[in-house]
Amino acid sequence: MSGDQDKSEPAERILPRQLIIEAELLDTGGPAPRPGEMYLVSLMRYKVLADVQGRYPHRFILVGHHLPDLGSPEFQIGVRQRLQLTREFPPHATLLDKFAAESREIGCYFCSSFQVLH
Repeated sequence: MSGDQDKSEPAERILPRQLIIEAELLDTGGPAPRPGEMYLVSLMRYKVLADVQGRYPHRFILVGHHLPDLGSPEFQIGVRQRLQLTREFPPHATLLDKFAAESREIGCYFCSSFQVLH
């Protein structure tokens, strides 16, 4: 019975609030317009390569960035990054979530900083 209960727990209860991981960008999710009346944050999909600080239990992770330049080398598919993440998104942020079904299962994070890995 407890195994079934664990599977139905919302992602917010089982995921760490803060996390540092190394991950490979798989999907940029799509561009978000510049902030105006609304602050839209588009989620990106990464493959988790390693936990650096904290333990993330899933193979993939959904991450929002503050105003990413999707044309820059840092946000090209296949780029590996070290991501410092939090479960707290900026106040008044609204998510653009093309991964809605997956995000309900695995949750999502906001990136407070990142480094490209070479």
